[in-house]
Amino acid sequence: MKVITIVLLLTALCGCATKKQIPTPTFEEEVIRLRSLDMKHFRDTASIHDDPLELTAMITTSKSHSQYWPPSSPMQTDPFIRVYIDKKTQAKLFQVYMRINHYSGEWLFPYQANYGRPLRSSKVTRIDSDVDCGRRTCRYREDIAFNVEEEELRRMLTLSDEDIATKYWAFKLKTKSGKDILEGFNVNEILGLLDVVDKYKTIQTLE
Repeated sequence: MKVITIVLLLTALCGCATKKQIPTPTFEEEVIRLRSLDMKHFRDTASIHDDPLELTAMITTSKSHSQYWPPSSPMQTDPFIRVYIDKKTQAKLFQVYMRINHYSGEWLFPYQANYGRPLRSSKVTRIDSDVDCGRRTCRYREDIAFNVEEEELRRMLTLSDEDIATKYWAFKLKTKSGKDILEGFNVNEILGLLDVVDKYKTIQTLE
C-alpha cells in the first residue's frame, strides 16, 4: 500500500514539474499561432444562433479562438466578429465586438473606430463595463461594439493569397482618455465568417 502511495505521489510531483516547465509563449509566438489559423478553422468554428421564435439570427466567431495574454499585460483585448441576419428581409448587420481588460487607472471610454480602405469611421457603442480593485491597482473591463460595412469585409475576398497570409484587417479605437487602441483580425476570420453567412439558410419564422 505504501509503495502505491509513493508511486502516486511521485507521479503527481512529476506532473506538476512538467507543467511548470512549459514555457510561456512570447508575443511573437502568439502572433505566429494566430496567423496559422486558416479559413477552414474559422468556418468550422463559427457559432450559429437561430431560434425559430426570433426574428433575427446571429453568426459569430466568438468561439473560434482565444488570444493568450499574460496576467501582467497592462491591456488585454479579445475581439471577434458577429453578423445579425433579419430572417424576413435577409438584411445583414456586421459588427465587431471587443472586450478590453486594462490597468490604465481610469476608464478608456472608446468612442470611435477607424478602419478600412478607403479609411472610414464608425461610432463605438459601450455594451458593458466593470471594475475590480485589488490592494494595489484596479482592473477595468470595457465591452464595446461597432458596426462595419459589409462591402468593407467583402473587400477581403479580392486579396491575393500572399496578402491573406501576411496581413491583418486592422482597426484603431479612439478613446476619451487619449490612449488609442490598435487591433486587427486574421483575414481568414473574415473569410471564414463570410463563407458561413453566404451558405446559411435561416430558420423560417412564424407567419
